[in-house]
Amino acid sequence: MKKVVLLLMLIASLQAFSLDGMIDSISNKVSDSIGDKVSKSIDNYEDTDDTNSGSSVDQDKFKKLKELVIMREKGYLTKEEYQEEKKKLLSK
Repeated sequence: MKKVVLLLMLIASLQAFSLDGMIDSISNKVSDSIGDKVSKSIDNYEDTDDTNSGSSVDQDKFKKLKELVIMREKGYLTKEEYQEEKKKLLSK
């Protein structure tokens, strides 16, 4: 009986661990996908904004945001760090 209980506990913990891994994997893929889209949008904005007389402050924010996206994509920043830095940048 004890072996059965231990086996069931092991199976339950493996399932929970596997589920956590799946959730992390999905979260990372979604985050990376969003980061790619933001990066491409920023690139497109910069390409079309050359003739526009936008303020240098706005252009600087976009450059810094792009750097944050790249750092997030490369794994230099966690999702939480990225969100915090983005919030600071956009609140200026």
